[in-house]
Amino acid sequence: MTRDEICTRFIDAVPYQLYPYQEEALLAWFGGEGGGVMVCAPTGMGKTLIAEAALFEALHSRTRLYYTTPLIALTEQKYREFRELAERWGFSRDDVGFITGNRRENPSALVRVVVAEILLNHLLGQDAGPMEPQPARGTAALGCVGEGPVSERSCAEDKTGQRPARHTPSGVAPTQFLDDLGAVVMDEFHNFNDPERGVVWELSLVLLARDVRVMLLSATVGNPYDFADWLKNKHGRKLTVVVSNQRRVPLEYVWVGDRLFTELLPAMASDSDAENRTPALAFCFNRDECWELAERLKGLPLVSSARQKQIEAALDQYRSDLAEGAGPKLRQMLLRGVGVHHAGVLPRHKEIVETLFNAKLVPFVVCTETLAAGINLPAARSCCGRC
Repeated sequence: MTRDEICTRFIDAVPYQLYPYQEEALLAWFGGEGGGVMVCAPTGMGKTLIAEAALFEALHSRTRLYYTTPLIALTEQKYREFRELAERWGFSRDDVGFITGNRRENPSALVRVVVAEILLNHLLGQDAGPMEPQPARGTAALGCVGEGPVSERSCAEDKTGQRPARHTPSGVAPTQFLDDLGAVVMDEFHNFNDPERGVVWELSLVLLARDVRVMLLSATVGNPYDFADWLKNKHGRKLTVVVSNQRRVPLEYVWVGDRLFTELLPAMASDSDAENRTPALAFCFNRDECWELAERLKGLPLVSSARQKQIEAALDQYRSDLAEGAGPKLRQMLLRGVGVHHAGVLPRHKEIVETLFNAKLVPFVVCTETLAAGINLPAARSCCGRC
C-alpha cells in the first residue's frame, strides 16, 4: 500500500469534516518531500487527529513510530487511546507499547508511546539491550549543539581542540529499539523552550537520522517559521510549517472577585442546559490543596440524586481498583460529583476520573497545572484561584 493510498484510507475513515489546516497538515505529512511537519494550532482544534494519521500509517506500513510527550499522565492517556484506535482499525492492541522512567508495558511494540527522555535515551544507546558497534537505522552522529536555543556545547574536545573518536555516544543504539524507525511524533513540542528540559527535544532532533520523519505538535510555539529555518540551516532537516489561528470555541474570561471555590462551583452546576457551566476544572497550586478543596466540595449539592445513581453504576466496574489506598476516599468524592487529578494520584485512579469526567457524569475535577499540559479533558470552564 502506497503512502497516498494510506492517506486516502485514513481521511475516508474520519467521520467528520476536516478543518482546512488539518487537510493541509495531512497532505504535507503524506505528500511532503521534507523531513516532516510542524503543526501549530490552538487547543481543541484537533491536532491529535494529525498524530493519529502517523499512527495509522505506522500500523499499515509496519514501520516503527515513537510518540513522545512531556508528562507521564499524558503518555498514559495516549497509550490507552492508541491501543483502542489500533483495535478499531483492525490491528492488535499489542502493536502499541508504553515506556516511562518507572513503568513499561509491551516495550518492544511497533508503536511506542513514551516520555520525551525515553526517546533520547534510546538514541544515545542507554537503554538495556545488545549494543552494536555501528549506528543503527534511525540514529545519526551527534555534533555540537551550540548554535540555537540551547547555548551549551554538547560535544567534548581533547587538548588539541579536536573531538575525540567517541566524543559523545555516536548514534549507537539498541537495535531492538530503533530498527525500522520511520517516524517520531513530538506532542507538546513547545517544551523545547524549557530552560531545564528543552535540551531533550533538541538533542533528539539532532540525533535522529534524516530519513526519519518528524511531526511536531504544539498550541503555543510563538515563532514556528523561525524555528523551522533554524532547524533547516543548522541541522539540515526541512519541515513544512502549518499554522492555524482559528479557535472552534472562543475563550471568555470572567473575573469572579473574592468568591471562594466553595461558593463559585456549586453555582455553576445546574440541571438546566441553559444555565449549566460544567464540566469544569478547578486548578489548585499543589496536591494538598486539591484534596482539601475536594473534601469541602463533596458536602455541597453538586449533583442530583439521579446523577449520583448513574455515577454509582459507572463505578461498579472499578470496585477492585478503588478498594485500597486513596481509592475509598476518591470513590466518595466521585459519588458527590468531584474528582481529583494530580501527579500523586495512581494511574488507574486518574483513568477513572478522566472516564467519568469525559462522560459528563462528574461535573468537577480538582487538579494541578500538570493537567493543563495536553491531557485531553474537554471542559466548559477552567477556574483558577485560591481555595
